[in-house]
Amino acid sequence: VYAGKNPATRASAGRKGAVYEKRKLTIEQTVALLKAVPKDVRIICMVALFCGLRISEVLGLCWRHIDFGRGMLLIRQRYYRGDLDRTKSDKSDRDIPFGHLSGVLRQLYPGTQAQERYCFEVKVKSEAGVTRDDRSLRRNFLRPAAEKLAIHYPGFGFHAFRREAVTQISGKAGAIQACRVAGHSHLDVTLLYGLDDYIKQ
Repeated sequence: VYAGKNPATRASAGRKGAVYEKRKLTIEQTVALLKAVPKDVRIICMVALFCGLRISEVLGLCWRHIDFGRGMLLIRQRYYRGDLDRTKSDKSDRDIPFGHLSGVLRQLYPGTQAQERYCFEVKVKSEAGVTRDDRSLRRNFLRPAAEKLAIHYPGFGFHAFRREAVTQISGKAGAIQACRVAGHSHLDVTLLYGLDDYIKQ
């Protein structure tokens, strides 16, 4: 058994950096983007934006997770590219108020017989007719709309809406509340997550 000094004691992996630059859309850009995508995609974006959900959490919502009586989304599972599983961590299991989305959700609600059905799917021109794959939604709807509006950047996707939500909640209610809404396991993740709006209106 080797009993000498560990040669990796002073080794460093270096600074950990994001693959893509973090950016934040302005309110005007966000509104324009929502208007530019189809209604079924828009609703998915609005849930991510207003409730601070991961896209996998939005797509994992079934109607049994919509508590109209309490006005809450019950985040208990995620759907990621065909895989249905538990949420990312224990902290990710949470109840989030859906507020102004009540009217939109009630319009979509198919009734008590559909409790096990997923809430959101998007019509596409394919043999399946619909998709719930975030890559397909980003490629066919979100990116073309962002490029047309000249607001697309490397790494842009549904995460932009969640980042906007966390930033807004942090500014108005504090980082601890934003951490709870986002379902982050550690506060330092939330502190790195939000971005200032550098363009003041």
